Amino acid sequence: MVIVLAPNKQGTADDAAQRTTQDQQLGSIFVYSEWPEPAVHPAAAAGDSGETVAASRGVVRSSSTATVLMRIALDRYTFGCTPEGLAFARGPAGHVIRPIKGGRGGLRAELAREFYRRESKIASSSALTDAVATLEGIATDGPVVNAYLRTAEYNDAVYIDLGDIDESVIVIQAGEWSLTRENVPVLFRRTALTGQYSPPTTDGNLDSLWALISIAPEDRPLVLAFMVSALVQPDVPLTALSENAQPRSVKVLTR
Repeated sequence: MVIVLAPNKQGTADDAAQRTTQDQQLGSIFVYSEWPEPAVHPAAAAGDSGETVAASRGVVRSSSTATVLMRIALDRYTFGCTPEGLAFARGPAGHVIRPIKGGRGGLRAELAREFYRRESKIASSSALTDAVATLEGIATDGPVVNAYLRTAEYNDAVYIDLGDIDESVIVIQAGEWSLTRENVPVLFRRTALTGQYSPPTTDGNLDSLWALISIAPEDRPLVLAFMVSALVQPDVPLTALSENAQPRSVKVLTR
């Protein structure tokens, strides 16, 4: 004997009894019941407006994800804008900015990574777009601050962004240099072309440079002074340095 639960939304009790009698003759009994009302999520019954996380299915609705992304961003960053109109977020270290829009080093990718680290879920593209658009509006209403590319000068000191993941900065002041990651008073911006400098050392030499380019020993101090000036004076106009020689002065390797 097979017992099957089936709905009878419109039928009456007499109709159900008649069908049961007919089905018994075929060796099966069908028990007819009223169609159950759809279950209501407790959060929806409490007045949730659609931002509930459907955890049982591993799905995060876009609006809820965008809200979480906003909270992460506001907890981790401060926001501002450069005089050129670049909206940025100032990271935890405090001196390398993240463009709110952009590729390498942009805020969008960092937010997506941090969301996954905290929630073990992937933020949808639409949620990231909503969060980034809102953060851009917040940044444009923030303070206007200069952000320098690689080199900055402040209070008789020169600051050079090393370009590494730790956001290290070389500080040159009073004829000495040091390496720091804290209390840097200027902001730096990076582009796709910003590479990493090798950390400075106290026992370095320029022999490999002079082996690469043919400069007379008496002219090397002048070339070295030009290179240092180009590195540590970001706001000073510079001329182009060109090495010239008579034709066929340099041998060319041919194969």
